[in-house]
Amino acid sequence: MSSAVDLRLQYAAVALAEELNYARAADRLHITQSALTKQIRELEDQVSVALFERDKKHVSLLRAGEAFVEEARLAILHSERAMYAAKSCGEIDLRSLTIGRSPYVWIEFVNRLFSIELPLYPQLAIQLESAFSPNLARSVLNGSIDLAIAIGIPEHRGLTTVELRRDPLYVALSPTHPAVKQESVYLRELDGYSWALFARNLHPWMYDSILAIIRQERLQPRRLLPITTPHEGVALVESHDAISFLCHGSLEQLGGRDAVFKPLADESLRFSTSLLIRATNTSKLAESFARSYIKSIRRKDSIQKEFSWDLPFQKAS
Repeated sequence: MSSAVDLRLQYAAVALAEELNYARAADRLHITQSALTKQIRELEDQVSVALFERDKKHVSLLRAGEAFVEEARLAILHSERAMYAAKSCGEIDLRSLTIGRSPYVWIEFVNRLFSIELPLYPQLAIQLESAFSPNLARSVLNGSIDLAIAIGIPEHRGLTTVELRRDPLYVALSPTHPAVKQESVYLRELDGYSWALFARNLHPWMYDSILAIIRQERLQPRRLLPITTPHEGVALVESHDAISFLCHGSLEQLGGRDAVFKPLADESLRFSTSLLIRATNTSKLAESFARSYIKSIRRKDSIQKEFSWDLPFQKAS
């Protein structure tokens, strides 16, 4: 048996893990449900272990599936990077920036990247990479990407972090939950339910902040269910009457789902969306782009205004 797994099968596993529903996952992949079922069986035969548990009504991800899907996402990301790299070889005269972004930031922040015009770089090309915030911070630090838009990144002496927006954390609730009639919800009002929560390695700020309130207020959620995407969390709300935690930007991706979204009122559960650049950055292009981007964001009335207007780049000696 070859150790290499077809990328097509990895896409199938990721889609099913995020949707936890064969019909929705098949529709997302533009294939039939029977074709998706065949691909998942082929994948499980290749890896010689069950990745999903399913019956006539429910699909759930087993521990082996969680491990596989986490690595599959990285494989898909590297495949996309390889295609970008190949294409860029034919554009040797074109200046470019590689910018990372969390998949759950506001889409407005991503769209605005492509509206920036720099007179000194009229043919500037923007290459986007998507990854979870901790990975983005590491990539900025090691220089593999130039800038990043990330969520919940703590201060780090190697990073210049400029806050773009501050938002409450949100929860996805079943339409029958008593709290759906409220404008906002405190975490203690959700005690006793199962909580779908991003694994710590994916969103350490979110995980640690929620665990701190659990300890402080002696809450007793029924279970903590690890998830890797908002889609997985909402699927658990729909199928298991769980509570799922998500960032504001995720709401744009979840239209049409059978869940109600409410902001959390706990002040300690407000998170920052920030632009990251290496503190020892020496690229005039990256610095110029960052300054123009931040000014563009701050001109929008809908964006929070309590910022320091100076961008504290460390100048190269």
